[in-house]
Order: sequence, then structure tokens, then C-alpha cells
Amino acid sequence: MPNSFYEKKFGAKIDLILHTKKMTGGVRIGNKAFALSITNGSIRNTDTTMIFVIDTPAKMHTMHTDFCYTFFAWVHGKFNIYIADYNSDIVETLNGDYGIFIDNGIVIFQRWENT
Repeated sequence: MPNSFYEKKFGAKIDLILHTKKMTGGVRIGNKAFALSITNGSIRNTDTTMIFVIDTPAKMHTMHTDFCYTFFAWVHGKFNIYIADYNSDIVETLNGDYGIFIDNGIVIFQRWENT
């Protein structure tokens, strides 16, 4: 689906959409100091996870959407998103404060300012 569909649902501009492969059920992020596996919240046996990176001043839990997101974590600093949850090939590197939300095969990294 095009970005405009999801931008309307999120009520925010989408900066980046990624697709990663999964074996254990999610997305792997980290750097030399930490590693974290993020469930994608899917009840289906899918082999990919859609990841949205959005930059919006509103916190996700205050946004009106048709989706129901679960807050998973807050990450601060520079970290990698890996192409698969079972290897270390980097698909994207982010730097900053991000709230991470999950629901039904979707992982959202929402950039937070002044957290």
C-alpha cells in the first residue's frame, strides 16, 4: 500500500518504510552495547515485518487511528535495524529517541524529541 494510506491512518508523515525477514517473530535492533528483539505482534506466521519510521510531535498513544498499538520500548542513541532477526546485516541505522510500538505484523519507530 502507498505511504499516503498509512500516513492517513497514523496521522503523521512516514519517513521510511522497511521490510525485514523474521524467523523468531520480530525485528532485531542493537549496536555494540546492546541487542533487542522486538516482537512484531503478529498472530499470523508471516516471514516479514513492516517497519514504519515516523516523525511526529504527538505521542502514539494520543493519536487517533484505526489501529491499536502496544507500546513496547523506548530507545535512546544510535542503533541499527537488522535485515533479519537471526543475523547482523544492517538495513538501517537510526539515531535519537524513539518510542517503539507494535501491532499485528507492524513495528513503528516514532521519533521523540525532548524526551
